[in-house]
Amino acid sequence: MTEPIRPIKEQKVKNKMIFIIPVVFLVSCMSSTRLIQHTDSSYQEVNLKLTGKTVTCVKSNGEELAGEYIGIFTDSITVGTETIAIDKAKELQRKNHGKGVIKGMGWGLLSGFFIGGIIGAVTSGDEETKIVASDETISYMAGAAIGLLLGGVYGGISGVTDYYIFAPPDLKRDEPQEMTK
Repeated sequence: MTEPIRPIKEQKVKNKMIFIIPVVFLVSCMSSTRLIQHTDSSYQEVNLKLTGKTVTCVKSNGEELAGEYIGIFTDSITVGTETIAIDKAKELQRKNHGKGVIKGMGWGLLSGFFIGGIIGAVTSGDEETKIVASDETISYMAGAAIGLLLGGVYGGISGVTDYYIFAPPDLKRDEPQEMTK
């Protein structure tokens, strides 16, 4: 028994979905927020990731302290030349430009793909405004390539901010905590 021949439109929609799903997954996984527990192992993990990087430490009163991350110690955190008590720190922020490139490329690829498809669909019926290639697939690919390039440049410049939020001192990892808004 042979399978019925599908219309061309249905095949094009399926091909587009196969392309879009990985891009959406990639883009949705980029930003990160981590909770810093008041344990030595949690401090060591943050120290391994951030030592020598430029960070911003947001204090409990809202003041920001920017500089090179030196480390979290038992009772204090050092950023640049300043040391503050650990209970006065609210969060650490780090701008990650490498992640920004990847996120920008993902968004650029996705948006360029759609914009290229729209341009291809609009110009495909009129011989005067028709793009050189008769297949609108070229429009999708060109849009995706341009979007990938522009999105990567924009993402690299703007970056993605990673947040490291300090847990309240009374929060214990072993005990279930009730979350309230």
